[in-house]
Amino acid sequence: MLFVLPLIGALTSASGADQQSAGAPGGTPVTVEFRAVTSAGSPVNDLKAGDITLKVAGRERVIKSFDLIQLGEAPAPDRNTVPSPFATNALRVSGPRDTVLVIDDESIAPGDETRLTAALDQYLSGIGSGDRVGIVTVMDRGSNVSLTNDRDKLRAAMKGMTGRARTGESADDAACRTRRSLGALISVAAGFPPGGLPVTVLFFTTGLTPPGTATMSRMGSSSTAPTSVCEVQPRDYQQFADATLETSASIYVVSAALSSSTSLQSGMENLAGISGNALVQLVRGGDTDVVRVARENSAWYRVAFVPEANERSGSVQRVDVQVKRPGVESHTRPQVLIPKATPSSQVSVAKDMLREAKVHRDFEFRAAAYASQEVGSDKVKLVVLFEPTDPAQAVKSAVVGLFDQKGKLVVQGTAEAANLTRAPATLAILANPGVYRMRVAAVDAAGHGGTVDADVDVSLTRAGSIQMGSLILGVADGGSFAGRLTFGAEPAAIGYLEVYGLAPGAKLSAVLEISQTVGGPAVTAGATKILGDGADGRRVILGGVPIDQLPAGDVVLRMVVSLDGKPVGQVTRTLRKRSK
Repeated sequence: MLFVLPLIGALTSASGADQQSAGAPGGTPVTVEFRAVTSAGSPVNDLKAGDITLKVAGRERVIKSFDLIQLGEAPAPDRNTVPSPFATNALRVSGPRDTVLVIDDESIAPGDETRLTAALDQYLSGIGSGDRVGIVTVMDRGSNVSLTNDRDKLRAAMKGMTGRARTGESADDAACRTRRSLGALISVAAGFPPGGLPVTVLFFTTGLTPPGTATMSRMGSSSTAPTSVCEVQPRDYQQFADATLETSASIYVVSAALSSSTSLQSGMENLAGISGNALVQLVRGGDTDVVRVARENSAWYRVAFVPEANERSGSVQRVDVQVKRPGVESHTRPQVLIPKATPSSQVSVAKDMLREAKVHRDFEFRAAAYASQEVGSDKVKLVVLFEPTDPAQAVKSAVVGLFDQKGKLVVQGTAEAANLTRAPATLAILANPGVYRMRVAAVDAAGHGGTVDADVDVSLTRAGSIQMGSLILGVADGGSFAGRLTFGAEPAAIGYLEVYGLAPGAKLSAVLEISQTVGGPAVTAGATKILGDGADGRRVILGGVPIDQLPAGDVVLRMVVSLDGKPVGQVTRTLRKRSK
């Protein structure tokens, strides 16, 4: 008799008592991002929550979470890197740095483009070779470059850009140019929705018309003189301010003017004030402040607070972040949007979130998928484990969908209520072998929705004459195997592997190893046990390894399988150990 329950049952915990039905206390938190720098512009990366004071609408707020976001070039692909053990919609706190240069080419005089090329070179010198930069020109869209780390492509595009400034620009011309530039900035910002890693936008211009400035056509002596079609109104700048509240982009205004009228200088300063960043100066023949911008934007902090119920009205409130440490100053967007509260009855049910392009993060959770053979079918069984990031929350409903290479939803499944009370929760579907995009959509007990996306290979692993399912990690729980997505104080981890197509009389053996990398040497190994009589060609391999001495972090567990004493294949899975 098999020691382990059938796969879908074996993966579930015997008890879900440690997971209580409770929503996030006080409702969904609101996040604020800020940078902390010294007077020299060096980022400060060691602040704690107690080092700052967060005020919203003039009131000091309790900080619910405090994360350091570190930006830098992505490591080069390496077969030995350790993959993540699961997918999650939790906000990332590290990653590559992206920058977009927006050029107001209508304000750059022909022949003056070389200063922008020099500024690009200086900015590139301040970031890593793997960090990406894009270029957007307001008028000459042919010079646009998508985000790339190809330095030669960027320099060629900048050198090929032509300044389009008019000699003796009129007030009306400046107003029309300003409105086009604001529209371009809003469009760029919209491409970086909130919740992602901060993105730096450098906007190069020689001047902007401030809001509410009377143009020459309005200053005629006749009271019936026509008004300018491009008159810059306060609402134009307000639209920009509103757009920045719903983006992860941090916008810097870079003054490329050798000289500028008081009015056009005022417009740049006004835009800089809305963005929360100081006006950057670009000077002829010397260093530029863009190098300092590159240095400052390598680290951010993301803090979260929980608004009062009566504040959840879709209002915009003033934000103030003060660093208590001497010699350190903070920079943040001056306002924050507090979204309207959404009654639980109006929150999309899990299945309605499957087809939406939007990533939902009101309910943060993690998920992983495992393939196994479905008896009597050509299809593969995909078992999905998922659990809230916050153990105090509980899953109320969940669905999973698989999308093919054309984006078509081809398989969909709904979790049974009994499987949602376990930790982790489980859901199983059948699919034809292939590579899919998997989306898991879930709603917690308070009605908050979340989605997790991941690419999955729904197939078995061929190893000589046999096939293997996915390696699943877990613990022994009451005589059964219980899957785990993360580990903490458990003394040992168990690896569970199903093997198919075993010939009669074949001798199956295996070893479970721990390695620091996918292709690295084993640092420890554990014993395994082969279960089942093999009459149907199916066997189960269980192995255990001690993990109590492992530090927090990720390691690779590797099940090496042998037939008749000869290794024929292996499967791996990353184990993540939390801090105790």
